[in-house]
Amino acid sequence: MRILHVSPYYYPSVGGLQRHIRALSERLAARGHDVTVVTSRLAGGASKRLDTTLPDRETVGGVEVHRYNGLRPVTSWIARVPGTYRVLGPDKYRALVDGPWWPGALSFAARLRPDIIMVMSAEHEALLLQFSWLARRLHVPLAVRPLLHTEHAWSRSPLVLRLLSRCDAVIASTPYERAYVERHCLPAPRAFAVPVGVDPAAFAQRDGRAVRAKYGLGDRVVVGYVARLQVDKGVTRLLDAMRRVWRDAPDVLVLLAGHRFAPGSEADRPVQQMLDALSPEERARVTLTGGFADAEKASIFDACDVFAMPSIAESFGGVYLEAWLCGKPVVGSRISAVSCVVDEGVDGLLAAPDDAGELAGAIMRLVGDPGLRRRMGEHGRQKTMQRYAWERVTEGVESIYRDLVAGSAGTKATR
Repeated sequence: MRILHVSPYYYPSVGGLQRHIRALSERLAARGHDVTVVTSRLAGGASKRLDTTLPDRETVGGVEVHRYNGLRPVTSWIARVPGTYRVLGPDKYRALVDGPWWPGALSFAARLRPDIIMVMSAEHEALLLQFSWLARRLHVPLAVRPLLHTEHAWSRSPLVLRLLSRCDAVIASTPYERAYVERHCLPAPRAFAVPVGVDPAAFAQRDGRAVRAKYGLGDRVVVGYVARLQVDKGVTRLLDAMRRVWRDAPDVLVLLAGHRFAPGSEADRPVQQMLDALSPEERARVTLTGGFADAEKASIFDACDVFAMPSIAESFGGVYLEAWLCGKPVVGSRISAVSCVVDEGVDGLLAAPDDAGELAGAIMRLVGDPGLRRRMGEHGRQKTMQRYAWERVTEGVESIYRDLVAGSAGTKATR
């Protein structure tokens, strides 16, 4: 198949979305498919910085990657025309302003004439809007991996739901996300639940002792957090809960591994305020690694006794799989997507998103019971190997693509 993947970000940009689309694209290419990715030069997360050092076109891991700058300055100028917001309404106005708008990518894709188009993430409505239009013009099926964070308003946007209803297939990450799409999109598109994947080989070689030595953690119990340090990922809630844990277990340490937003920025301010609120004794128990290379990730997990990420905005939570591959129990928030991934009481514990006391209690339960940590970590490792290895996930997506291409004469894109 000639496959076109459309993604707002791509390697070397860092993030869960980027890892997912790269792994899927390269594995489909390794199976003999002709895979092309169109993407931006933007860094992931909240950054709007363009990386002008990246080539317009290159082949990475057997995948042809085309990068575009987009027309955000033009659309921003149009958005400032008086009355634009009132005429378009909030959803279309946001799509116009946020973009990205890629006329060059549309022109290239039209010449490529793919057998199928898949758009990664429905958060960027402009991309879904442009490529759903192109799919209809080319008479090819359109799939989307929406990565809905249903706790965020954009996931409930009438424009997003309307665009999803136009797709030939929605590849949800969890049964919850699939049910959400089927319930809220009218007419309901064909929806499938295919989980996020992980590569067991990438976590086979790890050295937690080296990480412990590097940061002076010794042999003390370590609660780890591996993600960008941002509020909706739960880093401030974790620190709030740890202040309660430290009342009974003052020797427990916290390892925060991940990028922070720019110092002084609006996104970083709550994190800095939480750190500043810690007493000198509490602050001495917290280690920040900053950004780290992918090759270090397995060793960072290996250095932890408990992995805790009480995020309130997840479409899946692939980082829990990574912790399990290292045999670590996990603690997360009891939200719909995470509840589909973590078997509460079996391979991890969950807490109400707004209850620091319950979160502290879950952490304390694991901190105080090494046997429970081992059992939960092993359950998680076995589950991950059986359900979430990338080869199994790739087979599921490939099967959907084949069915869509085989039945493309009757798809919505041809109507």
